[in-house]
Amino acid sequence: MFVLGLHLILTIAFWAALVMLIAGLFSQPTSIVAQDDSALDILNQRYARGEISKADYDAMRRDLEV
Repeated sequence: MFVLGLHLILTIAFWAALVMLIAGLFSQPTSIVAQDDSALDILNQRYARGEISKADYDAMRRDLEV
């Protein structure tokens, strides 16, 4: 009885893993940055998140506005 129950659980786990693997292969990867964002929008987002300093932000913004 125990072996039959274990076999059933392992079979279900195998098929569930297979379905998740196939679904993962066909799903589209997501990007943190939307493709419609301009470089300035991305720079503003990075500054707002605290990823870059004010000096870096100003320098990069000047480079982008040229």
